[in-house]
Amino acid sequence: MKKHITFALLFAAALTAQAQQGGISGEMLNQIKQSYKATPADKAIRNALGGTSINTLALNQENRADFDTEFSHKVLSKGITDQQSSGRCWLFTGLNVLRSQMIAKYGLDEMEFSQNYCFFYDQLEKANLFLQGIIDTSGKPMDDKMVEWLFKHPLSDGGQFTGVSDIIEKYGLVPKSAMVETFSSENTGKMSSLIGLKLKEFGLQLREAAATGAKPAELEKKKTEMLGTVYRMLVLTLGEPVSTFTWSLKGGEAKEYTKRIYIATSIPFDDEMKLRVKKHREQRGEDWITIEGYRDLIKKISPYVAKDGVILLDCLTNMVTNLMIMDKDIDWDNLPMESLEQIEKEISQEVNKLFDYFREIPMDTVIVSNELGMGVIPPYPLGRYFRDICGKVNQMAGKYSDEAYMAVSGLQLKLK
Repeated sequence: MKKHITFALLFAAALTAQAQQGGISGEMLNQIKQSYKATPADKAIRNALGGTSINTLALNQENRADFDTEFSHKVLSKGITDQQSSGRCWLFTGLNVLRSQMIAKYGLDEMEFSQNYCFFYDQLEKANLFLQGIIDTSGKPMDDKMVEWLFKHPLSDGGQFTGVSDIIEKYGLVPKSAMVETFSSENTGKMSSLIGLKLKEFGLQLREAAATGAKPAELEKKKTEMLGTVYRMLVLTLGEPVSTFTWSLKGGEAKEYTKRIYIATSIPFDDEMKLRVKKHREQRGEDWITIEGYRDLIKKISPYVAKDGVILLDCLTNMVTNLMIMDKDIDWDNLPMESLEQIEKEISQEVNKLFDYFREIPMDTVIVSNELGMGVIPPYPLGRYFRDICGKVNQMAGKYSDEAYMAVSGLQLKLK
């Protein structure tokens, strides 16, 4: 009985205090009650809401018929990406914009960038932003609005498109197969909560260090050590970001070339070579335009240039051979270095001019060459000069190309 009376007294005291501090008084409550009119319409609404979802009742059936789902701009995409139970909608949206362009450019059946890779660095950058903010506001009191906000929001998985562009510009992109999703990347709540608690702890430590006279360099050192802990927590939950990966374009329709040009740079001197050339022509078929030569090739190619065409240069090594020795009477065993440098310069200019032309025309280009530097060093000057010049020309081809492959035992090794 005593407990009941005590409760009643406290409750009455609380009501009195609320009335004194702008709370709801008895008179105000009566006015509020009187403002409600129990109309038949309200009764019908109450009965409906008592057993039905508000969303279901609020649906306007008339609007469903008039809803226009056509848009003037459409992002072509193949497949749906799912952010699961995370706040990464901003990241998925940004990467999907790039994903659609990647699929369209390379004619892929499907592909997806790693959201987890970008999210890892997003969380690391946000952790650094929080700790730096603590250092910058270390001279302000704890009840300062900025300090309060920092400690209330140490880490978030939300963001916007500028965050996507910032992360990509700094850390790049990797395909999803290079860094897949984990449970914590798809369910970020617990991970973010734990890292947030650790950041708050670090924030208090930084403020304490600053209050005891720690220099900026010392605070920066502490921050770096703290970020090391955050990095470990991210690795344990999301995995460690890759620094290198192997990925090949897969799927898509085979590209149909409307025009095929074969540039034969060899000179068939003997019957054996002539027979090889004859067989090669038969294997290529009649839909290839064959251009024979090794110098001034641009003039020979230009009449056949066409959009959606392809050029096969076979091969760069033979081209260098002919540029180096044809129409020349040189004593290679006693060649002055100045003369060798001039020959190399002329070959480089001829090849560079051709490569520049390949980049200007609307045709794909495939360049075949030979790797000579992996064999035995030639015992005579001409062989050594030839090997060195071919090596430099191959480097030029690798630099100009979008992709580079080495073929060994019928297998391809992607170099670029």
